[in-house]
Amino acid sequence: MNSLKRSLTKQKLGFTKPRYMAKSNNTIVAVDIDEVLQPLHAPFLAHQNNIYGTDFQYPDGEGRYYLEQFTGESSEVVEEKLKTYVESAEFKDLKPLPGAIQAIEWLKSQDYTLVVITARQHFFMEATHNFLDSHFPRAFDNVRFIDHYVGAALKPADAKLEICEEVGTEILIDDNIDPALAFASTGKSALLFGHYHWNKDERLPDGVIRCADWSAVKEYFEERE
Repeated sequence: MNSLKRSLTKQKLGFTKPRYMAKSNNTIVAVDIDEVLQPLHAPFLAHQNNIYGTDFQYPDGEGRYYLEQFTGESSEVVEEKLKTYVESAEFKDLKPLPGAIQAIEWLKSQDYTLVVITARQHFFMEATHNFLDSHFPRAFDNVRFIDHYVGAALKPADAKLEICEEVGTEILIDDNIDPALAFASTGKSALLFGHYHWNKDERLPDGVIRCADWSAVKEYFEERE
């Protein structure tokens, strides 16, 4: 979800092993992970405060989104800290956001085809699959890591849009307004997840629907039926 997330090369972007198999549906829904299925900012900043004696606050009154904006360090330095955090017991014990399990199970029961599209770096990969295996078994047909790293040809929002188009996504669920806007510009629907300090723009265009939580996401899909 942020500039710290580096993916594998495009040859390794798709994850198609049959660990995540849902019933087929004409409607493909792409779901982000960080701050949509699982928290990141608050627990990572708490980890930083505990280890390094900092005093980062969350939510952030300045509207900072990228983690290096909090620490003031380079992307490379923060990436090393993220690697340490991903290997910690605190990260491995993180639970899904409230209502996520129930909503994903309901979407699966309605035969929606679910895929994960995330901007997490490659060192998140094993932890990501473990998290999905543990909390969302067999819910997702595919897990894709966007081609996102310093110097990448495409900006994160454009890279996510490219994969959305590749897999045939019709609805995107994301907390970041940039990919939501990019996806909605194609004439499809993007659910802007949460009321976070980085996505509180009140002037949302047609095609971008605010969903404060997973209950609101489920309500949106119920109204489509």
